[in-house]
Amino acid sequence: MRKLFFLLLTLLILAVASLGVLYLASGPLLDLGTRKAIAMIAAKGADYGIELTSVDFARAELISYDQAAWQNVSARVKLKKNSYFPEDQAISLRVDRVNLRLVDISTRSFLLQARGITVIPQAETANAGTGGLHAAPSRLDGDELVVRFSLDPLNPGRARAQVAALVAACRDMVKTGTCSLPVFFTGSVTFPIQRKSHTARIMIKEGPQGSSLSMNELDLVRISQEMTLKRPLSQAEISLLAANPVRAPRLLRIRDHARYTAQQAAARSASVPEDAFRHVLWSFILTREYGPAFAKQVTDAHEQGMSGNTREETIMDRNNNAVGRSYARHQAGEDSILARVLADPAVIRDPGEVAGKRLRR
Repeated sequence: MRKLFFLLLTLLILAVASLGVLYLASGPLLDLGTRKAIAMIAAKGADYGIELTSVDFARAELISYDQAAWQNVSARVKLKKNSYFPEDQAISLRVDRVNLRLVDISTRSFLLQARGITVIPQAETANAGTGGLHAAPSRLDGDELVVRFSLDPLNPGRARAQVAALVAACRDMVKTGTCSLPVFFTGSVTFPIQRKSHTARIMIKEGPQGSSLSMNELDLVRISQEMTLKRPLSQAEISLLAANPVRAPRLLRIRDHARYTAQQAAARSASVPEDAFRHVLWSFILTREYGPAFAKQVTDAHEQGMSGNTREETIMDRNNNAVGRSYARHQAGEDSILARVLADPAVIRDPGEVAGKRLRR
């Protein structure tokens, strides 16, 4: 979902680059100005790894001297592998209607409204088994996006700095789920896990600390019930996922991948300690992708919901989670984790081994 949210930046840049045409006086000039703006965006998009392969709209209209609208906007976008995108990908973007209004001429303050947003990845990666990490990517459907910002198209130097600030704010939203830019968004994301599609509502609302993105907790409860899990997600896990909606689909997929991989390994050999392998692998992948602090936060939230575990089982799981983080910090390969679990004395393979063990933290 990270890539889909970043693609909304394309829509924002499209509007920003078109602002100058609001100073024109007629519909035909608005249409011409928009098409020129599209050419500018196509040239500038490469800076962010975004290549516009086709952009079109059914109609551009000047509603009043301070407001313009575009209907049935569509684009095919290629995302190039860089610091934002882990791989090349093609995405289709459609928006039913985009409105752009000059709110305050003295401060050059504008309001962007987009309704009926659909972002669909075109390329799908084969799913490596039921628990594969490389499933088809997420689809984003937006009901409404509202962004208020300032831009001075009559002052090129100032406008460049303002656009850079908008880009930085959108980048913060993608990476952390929060940003200082006033943004409102409601919609849903659809993502595959265990070869099934799951849909959850998402929203961005403006608060005292800026705009923040969240996922509906009731939808996460339902998804947890629909997944084949040894135990459903705890309330602590639900709250963590809801507060990290950009990461949530990937977090669920990592958890399922670790479960499936450990299950298959134990089915092939009775010598494999399934629970220990699952925890070490899960924590290892989380740390590799998100760092040790967030990985510990995720696994600790899981342990908070394990009220049926014995003290020894809880100690074993927390220890093995720490071992997984250690493997990631030492840049171990994922294909080496099972052998390490079988041989490393730091791994606790059975709750009965807890007594007398030197525990990892």
